[in-house]
Amino acid sequence: MDRAAKLRAVCGIVGVSKSVCPDRQVALAALEALRWRGRDALVLTDAGDQWLGVARLRISDPSADQPILCRRTGRLAALNGAVTSAAAEWARHAGRRRPQTHNDAELLLLTLEQDGPSGFERLTGPHAFAVVDPQSGDLWLGRDPEGEKPLWILQDAEDRVLAYASTRTAARIAAAGLAKAWSGPGAEALERLLRFGLVLEDDWVFQSNGLRLRLLPPGVWHAPRGRALRRVEAASPSHSGQPFEAALHAATARCADAEVPVALALSGGIDSACLAVCLADHAGREDEGRRLPIAYHARLDDADGHETQRARDVASQLGMDLVELEVGTDAFDATPSLIAWHGMPLPDPSVVAVHALARRAAEDGHRVLLSGEGADELLLGYPRHRAAAKLPRMRLPLPRPGLSMRRSARAWRALTTRPAYDALLEVAPPAFLRAVCTTRPSSGLTDLLAPERTSHLEGARIVDRIAYLRGDLLPKLDVATLAASIEGRCPFLDPAVTRSRAVCTPVGRQILGKRPLRDAFATRLPPGHFDQPKRGFASPVDRAFRGDGILPDLLCDRRTLARDHLRGDGVRRMLDLHRQRRFDLGHPLFVLASLELALRASEDVDMHVETLG
Repeated sequence: MDRAAKLRAVCGIVGVSKSVCPDRQVALAALEALRWRGRDALVLTDAGDQWLGVARLRISDPSADQPILCRRTGRLAALNGAVTSAAAEWARHAGRRRPQTHNDAELLLLTLEQDGPSGFERLTGPHAFAVVDPQSGDLWLGRDPEGEKPLWILQDAEDRVLAYASTRTAARIAAAGLAKAWSGPGAEALERLLRFGLVLEDDWVFQSNGLRLRLLPPGVWHAPRGRALRRVEAASPSHSGQPFEAALHAATARCADAEVPVALALSGGIDSACLAVCLADHAGREDEGRRLPIAYHARLDDADGHETQRARDVASQLGMDLVELEVGTDAFDATPSLIAWHGMPLPDPSVVAVHALARRAAEDGHRVLLSGEGADELLLGYPRHRAAAKLPRMRLPLPRPGLSMRRSARAWRALTTRPAYDALLEVAPPAFLRAVCTTRPSSGLTDLLAPERTSHLEGARIVDRIAYLRGDLLPKLDVATLAASIEGRCPFLDPAVTRSRAVCTPVGRQILGKRPLRDAFATRLPPGHFDQPKRGFASPVDRAFRGDGILPDLLCDRRTLARDHLRGDGVRRMLDLHRQRRFDLGHPLFVLASLELALRASEDVDMHVETLG
């Protein structure tokens, strides 16, 4: 394949109107806040009436740092992430225009010139982007359909875009001269975070003096000079008609096609094992006899070892080298830095295990890491999905367990709660929330996101894709990998997979328990591999809160316990119950700590903005 058809990655962008930020040094400070996402190059460009900057992680073509300038149109493009359909896109433009670079950001310029903004919808891969026309003042912003890469936007009361950035912190710094004190999120958003352990994007909107700072919804958006941001209309996606197995093979090949060494996060579960099969098949088809990617496995130092043995069996059967990494409680020492860089809560405790694994892969020279995120959400693979399929429509007036988080306790609460799926998704039991929160119970996720008269299973899939995947798993992977200077990619979220016949089926029971994966790969994996229980990417979070360490000390700190949303005595009591091993409350305690670290990081940014002002 031609070098120009390989994958490039860039990991942080910032843009700000000069009317908001006339001082180049402030714009540079905003760009500097993105250095953790792209340590290889920081470039700030004068883009007419705005500054456009990029913090780049150089996957290849080090001579083509961004933003990329089109000499014909004068437009500039900045890309965060990867265009995994690059090979096909470069081929489409071959013969029409000679590329100026080997950087996929140039594909944005070529696509806009040839196909208009609707052409952006054709690009696949985890990405967010900005294209600026300094002459006309037009701005195009985009975010991949599943929201794998973040893009924050600052808008005024008329929805005009004043600034945008890959993190909220960078956007706030860019707007230092415009606003310093921000309100939000509200009490209901905080309660939802603590209850479900995820950041619902629509909850986390910040306001100041008529300004609004929020995450750009996935899709392509256009803002003419001086006018409001509007979505670019695109054809409604329909299923591709492609069989699931072929779609996953094609998606995996696209994600693994890079000029740099590619690694696989092999948990020992079903999803990553199927990706390993696809990688083995892809390597076998390559004319040059491509070597199989190395697989990395994170194991807990006190785990039973069953999942580790599964990973070994898969790697051995496919001829794949496996690197095992032991994860202990010291992995949580990275939590404050990860959250400070991200500027938002990271409420999933497995973020530390993913980060430890990514660091090891990066130390071994890898720059791309494939992961199995998305399979359970698309194919109803969680135990809670099987429970949801059996739930009665009626609510049973029964007493419910208050603090237990065992699977049986969650199912019991689901029988007594409406909407039932919320009880299955909760990470904090009801008695925990009553003990630690001063806020009133919020409305759940199902009522907010799932249409009325939707079946339990279809409602669950909608909630998981919008809330759990986008508000938990994808930010976790994005931050954990980029903080280790490595790019995370998810083949299951490629449009070939998300629009395959199996995924687009309207009858959830036809795919319940990841049946398409079982049908396609059962004979390719070791015997019994599909019979194992779902475990997920674990971390020693319960032990972390039973000993001494950064996070237990944080929860006992006076500054934490004085927060308006917390009951200090309740926090102490829940921590004591956990340390006494009466209940396993490590996950909700981690969510509390994650929120506190994010609040402190935000307060530190406020102080920094004051100095810039």
